[in-house]
Amino acid sequence: MSAGVSHLSCCLARWLSVYRDRIDPSAPILLAVSGGSDSLALLYAAADLAKDTDIQFQTATVDHGLRPEAADEAEYVARICSDLGILHRTLKLEWDENVQVSQAQARHARYTALSAASRDIGASVIFTGHTLDDQLETVFMRLSKNSDVWGLAGMAELSPMPVWPEGGECCLGRPLLTEARETLRSCLTDQTVGWINDPSNDEDRFERVRTRRILSGSIELQKKLLAICRLASVERASLCARLFDWVDQHLTWHLGGAASLDLVALKTLSMCERCRLLQILLACVSGRSRGPDLNRLEASLRSEEALAKGLTLGGCLLKAGDEQLQITAELPEDDFGTCVEVGDHLIWEGRILLKGESLKWNAPRLASFSERSVPSHLREVDLPVFAIRRTLPVILSDDGVVLACPHLEPHGKYTVADIGKERARALLSHNTELFRQENGLGESFSASSSTMLQTDE
Repeated sequence: MSAGVSHLSCCLARWLSVYRDRIDPSAPILLAVSGGSDSLALLYAAADLAKDTDIQFQTATVDHGLRPEAADEAEYVARICSDLGILHRTLKLEWDENVQVSQAQARHARYTALSAASRDIGASVIFTGHTLDDQLETVFMRLSKNSDVWGLAGMAELSPMPVWPEGGECCLGRPLLTEARETLRSCLTDQTVGWINDPSNDEDRFERVRTRRILSGSIELQKKLLAICRLASVERASLCARLFDWVDQHLTWHLGGAASLDLVALKTLSMCERCRLLQILLACVSGRSRGPDLNRLEASLRSEEALAKGLTLGGCLLKAGDEQLQITAELPEDDFGTCVEVGDHLIWEGRILLKGESLKWNAPRLASFSERSVPSHLREVDLPVFAIRRTLPVILSDDGVVLACPHLEPHGKYTVADIGKERARALLSHNTELFRQENGLGESFSASSSTMLQTDE
């Protein structure tokens, strides 16, 4: 391997060293490789690192099924992987031929397929080839939308998967986020390896393509964006730490993933902090992929009278008492809710994990407790308050009678776990340790790493 590839493999090794406590070191790592320059450079760096370590890498290429050339491109990646001794699989997406597929839909389907592939091989992290170029483009686009430090901090080096709940069991790693795309392409050129250019990368109808054209002609703008990202990253890390500590001290989790917050302590946070905190909590309590718009959140938090009466927002019911703000999930519209099969278990309504023999067969009979009668075998159990009990999943008989409520039967045949708490902890973080370490050492973005920021002087 060339010196350039060795440099990139050192980047992977440093990433794994920094985040070794947050991923399973014995599990394989799945590489998402499209055949473009960034992901191919990632593949060669991983192969170089694997030669001298026990790290297991496997590769997946997603064929979106939207271009006839995609199958040949996946086969090209497969041949390279075979030469490098790395296992490869192609993930073919299927679409209704009458559906016009958007970039957002393709992205969701891609990450869903990668999440399933990671579960198949027991991987806890998926590596992508995101570069510093991608980071600066992201910051530019968010700046144009008047984002605050939360968005201007850019992409994290380690983050939850961007699909929920399908991606809940693994995370996304970006080990080359401080490296310029030109550096990666130079590595491939040294290896005499060609890469695939996706034609969509030349279509000006896409915002990222237009942004890329703007940035390619201005080193000074790139430097300014880097400075913005650097400052915002530090601010976001500080904000996350404050909110993380606040949650540990002033929030109580209840059955079914409901939560109650200390109102007095909540008012010690700035309105910006309250809105960010509630945005995350509402997503986790409701089980939705995202929380509500920040402007709606702020308007709701300022309406103390409405909160006292109770209001619905982001799939949750919020009700303020004298001392606590209680947040519970709204009931699903069709009563039965949504079940997603993830590995050997089900995720119900995006917030509750269920396991058990024949559970998948019973999935159509999963429903909210709602106002159903408590079965006789549970009437002696210490039941939670109705506002919480009504949100719990129950298993019904064919005629609609409650057979079991897993939350209230710890020794029953079904295992249940609320996943909102752990999800909230993951979302209340922004992992940029490598970025901040390199800046602190004054070594980042030098000729050996980020050549895009060099000048002609």
